[in-house]
Amino acid sequence: MSNAAGYESLEKLPAAGAQQLERARQALHLHGTPSSLTLATGRAAGYAIHGRRAAGGETVLWVQDASAAVAGQFARIEAADLRAMLDAVPLPVWRRGADGVLVDCNRAYGSAVDATPDLAVAESRDLVPQARNGECRHVIIGGARRLVEIGEMHARPKGQSALRWIAPTAKPQQ
Repeated sequence: MSNAAGYESLEKLPAAGAQQLERARQALHLHGTPSSLTLATGRAAGYAIHGRRAAGGETVLWVQDASAAVAGQFARIEAADLRAMLDAVPLPVWRRGADGVLVDCNRAYGSAVDATPDLAVAESRDLVPQARNGECRHVIIGGARRLVEIGEMHARPKGQSALRWIAPTAKPQQ
């Protein structure tokens, strides 16, 4: 399926999307039921398709590039998946911006600083101030004093944003 407006072929639709489009087209053709669909052809590409009856009774499908919306949808899903994974980690994990300010943390971090993750970020609650990668520190987590090692990973060039975490190195200390 293609159109004269210069959009690339809709043949890249996954089978489920193609079936959804065909059902919408049939409902429009047989019953006059209008439709509006957004169908992804990939992680950052897709189409918005609007089916209507024209004044003369003809079936018309309007196809628009919806790549930005599809990419945004995938980004939101991936962010939610990442959030769920980080919150499942039982150890504090946090991220600082290039300026060193706390910009994100998981539930374990929030719990370790007696806050929700959102409150910990809003109030810049620091679990291990000015800690460096590989450094060992004593921290209080869940009422117990623990010796932990700081881990750090840079996803971007050093000095921009860094993901940090702590790993226990010993049993709780009195």
